[in-house]
Amino acid sequence: MSNAQSFSGAQLFLSFIFSTFCAFAAAHFAEKKGRSNLGWFILGFTFAIFALVVLYFLPPLKEEKLINEEREKENLNEEEIVLESSNTEAVSSSLPLPFETQPDLVNQLWFYLDKDHQQIGPVSFIALKEEWRQGLINLHSYVWSEGMEKWQRVDELAELKLHLNETLPM
Repeated sequence: MSNAQSFSGAQLFLSFIFSTFCAFAAAHFAEKKGRSNLGWFILGFTFAIFALVVLYFLPPLKEEKLINEEREKENLNEEEIVLESSNTEAVSSSLPLPFETQPDLVNQLWFYLDKDHQQIGPVSFIALKEEWRQGLINLHSYVWSEGMEKWQRVDELAELKLHLNETLPM
């Protein structure tokens, strides 16, 4: 009977050694993947080889953070323009530049507010000029393009007025 008890004790000891080895291995690999080494040490000790298999298939946490940061930046870029329903101001998340410093306003994409104050755009400058020609926008229409701090009326933008009034080459 003592042989059976010592065999059981040896099994218990080997099981403890194996679980400890798995715990240290899990902590080591977890740290390399940017995860909590203490948490994975406990999981490795408790679940042994199963914790190592799960950890093997998990992507590095640092890469997940970078991917999430890139997604957040994309969402911010998509939400650069915020149009408030009570007024006609928009805010750009990029650094604002005065309108006059914009080198190629004809190469920019434009947004404008129609007669019902609904945002239209982005449209090319050629399309904006066609809207001007058709009378869909006028001197009192609000426009916005990248680099402008806020929505402005066409009559406040001398350079834009000048280009809108130019005739198109045939």
